[in-house]
Amino acid sequence: MVYFNIVEKRSIYYRFWRRWFGRFFSAVYYRKFVVRGTENLPPVGTPYMIVSNHQNGLLDALCILFGLPERHTPIFLARSDIFKKPFVAKLLCFCKILPIYRQRDGKEQLGKNEAIFDFAARMIGEGAAVSLFPEGHHQEGHYLGRFKKGFARIAFDAAERKCFPADMLVVPAANHYVRYRGHRTEAMLMIGKPVRLADYYAAYRENPVRAMVLLAEELENRVRAMMLDMPYPERYAALDAWRELARDPELTDVEAMLQADKAWAEHVRTLPETEVERACATAVSVSAQLRQKGFSPSEWPVKVKIKDLLVHALCLLIYAPFALAGLLLTAVPFGISWHFAGKFSKAAKTDMLFSTFHFTMDMLLTALFNLIYTVLFAVFVRATWWTLPIFFGLCFALRVAYVEYRAYGRKFIRQCRAYAARKDGALAEAVAGVRAL
Repeated sequence: MVYFNIVEKRSIYYRFWRRWFGRFFSAVYYRKFVVRGTENLPPVGTPYMIVSNHQNGLLDALCILFGLPERHTPIFLARSDIFKKPFVAKLLCFCKILPIYRQRDGKEQLGKNEAIFDFAARMIGEGAAVSLFPEGHHQEGHYLGRFKKGFARIAFDAAERKCFPADMLVVPAANHYVRYRGHRTEAMLMIGKPVRLADYYAAYRENPVRAMVLLAEELENRVRAMMLDMPYPERYAALDAWRELARDPELTDVEAMLQADKAWAEHVRTLPETEVERACATAVSVSAQLRQKGFSPSEWPVKVKIKDLLVHALCLLIYAPFALAGLLLTAVPFGISWHFAGKFSKAAKTDMLFSTFHFTMDMLLTALFNLIYTVLFAVFVRATWWTLPIFFGLCFALRVAYVEYRAYGRKFIRQCRAYAARKDGALAEAVAGVRAL
């Protein structure tokens, strides 16, 4: 079911949801969310589309939604099977998400796309940004699938309705995640320079299908240039182990890590296939050895001194009361969301949807439990109205304190293990050998 009137409506509730859930997304769920290229966005009112890579379910759309300035209000197109229940359909339409029907949904359903495309084209003409993922489905890692030409059809349809305006644009975007599955990790949205649709008008008048294919190819190339597009997707697991080992462990900035990974991917493409196979086998073996010792491949070697261990231990001791308070406030919603996210992603037969399920449930349950805590605080303490938002904010702050304490504690444990294994010359030599490939 589609509720076009809800999608089209400019609601104060939607603005409230976007603003405050965006804060949760960029400050609580992710440790760091970086946006680059907002200067490439056209002025509000310019007809344009956004096309992006798709590799992390709902979070890809949320990166775009919360990464764009609030004056830009994107409308998303998503797969239709999530719109079956009326309540869910209304909720998705409130979030300005429309369904796209695919061949797998049944041939009789494909005709419904006409109304969707017509509405999307009209909204583009009225200055609303329509965003979609031309690959058609999310990938299972850091690589790009082929762009389908459906978005080009919508773009040209919108242009035709407006008598082929000169300012019609298609903006490429790319999402990047340090880790797909995890909490308090890093994400990045890159917005590229737009493509002028007017450059394809002549080709469209001569051969519409050919013009759509050419536009899809150009946008695919522009998105690929901004993201990490790893070669040999059929060997993704082995290559990913090699990538983690090859990157300089001193790099901690998400943007610098992306550039290093892209340079590594270009290097791999220049190697003979036999050499790639040999390097992958070596990387998998070394990675397994590191994990057996409790290390992440991307973090070895961990340089640490006994003085640093003592300082970190003292910090953990001082920080412990705040983390304990955060544990009491957040353990239940966080644990429930993490548990069921694993079950749901397993049922969906893809781990790439874990973060989608986890973020959605975590956000709703955290807000619900914090509201309950706030009400209880007001009842038992008889707090005045101005203390309530302070306490509600404190709940979120302690949530971050607890999660950061866990991450810091795990890092401290790894440092202790690294200090104990500092004389393991064979392992260090093996890692160095992979990084020299």
